[in-house]
Amino acid sequence: MQHFNFLYKDSLFSIALFTFIIALVILLEQARAYFTRKKNKKFLQKFAQNQNAYASSENLDELLKHAKISNLMFLARAYSKADVEMSIEILKGLLNRPLKDEEKIAVLDLLAKNYFSVGYLQKTKDTVKEILRFSPRNVEALLKLLHAYELEKDYSKALETLECLEELEVVEIETIKNYLYLMHLIENKEEAAKILHVSKASLDLKKIALNYLKSYDENLFWQEIDATERLENVIDLLWDMNIPAFILEKHALLQDIARSQGLLLDNKFCQVFELEVLRALLNSPMKARLTFEYRCKHCKQIFPFESHRCPVCYQLAFMDMVLKISKESYGGGLNARN
Repeated sequence: MQHFNFLYKDSLFSIALFTFIIALVILLEQARAYFTRKKNKKFLQKFAQNQNAYASSENLDELLKHAKISNLMFLARAYSKADVEMSIEILKGLLNRPLKDEEKIAVLDLLAKNYFSVGYLQKTKDTVKEILRFSPRNVEALLKLLHAYELEKDYSKALETLECLEELEVVEIETIKNYLYLMHLIENKEEAAKILHVSKASLDLKKIALNYLKSYDENLFWQEIDATERLENVIDLLWDMNIPAFILEKHALLQDIARSQGLLLDNKFCQVFELEVLRALLNSPMKARLTFEYRCKHCKQIFPFESHRCPVCYQLAFMDMVLKISKESYGGGLNARN
């Protein structure tokens, strides 16, 4: 007994005992965390094995019952890149749980993005409006609502939504406003004078107006082309058209287009490199053709078709046109009229 009293009074023993107790507590806490993670991982793995499971399945019900909200949000984000429908089901299940306002907004935001990505525009609008009920000044939600109206070609509603964004002083709001108003005029086939007046705000808007006139009023189209100083950004609109002689003699770029197509044989060089390549190949066994690609000014993604709003970053991009020379199949000849 005295021997134990001696150990108890020993300061080194006290320190060792205290250290042991701390180590034991840490070890027990780590063990508890390990088994908790293992349990959650088991639920996640079980759920992941059945990617076609829906909200009514036992897998998803079990997961929604036991997993943390942060884990479910992570899973929903992961599925949104590969299986949007699964992501939607997870998010809908999350909305049935008690959530804080900021958590609910985050769930609704991802749900709206998923609906938008698969083209469920009405569901996108309904979800975004629910976000705005909690956060009326949410710029991202207002922009998503505007995009949905725009895709539906409901430009009147889009302009109404824009009024809210104007109050929040969103960047480039004037450009968006001019674009939506121009599209509203075109959609309703308003007078060409109104369309051209709005299009004067920028060269990008002018191209939209010219593209409209090309189909509905060719005479006015050529009048506007004749009055335009720089035509480099509308080569794609001009490439498949018969250029009137009275305009051809006034514009060097139009002459370059004619030379590259073999319609003007004056042996002069073209100022645009791609057009000069085509002109040089006119008498060559190797034949080529001109194609067009379009590059988003924001994310720099390239697309085969022009779009006023980028399909990837959803920015109002007014894409840059990229000229591309493609080799033609043997015996195809020069395809001057794509």
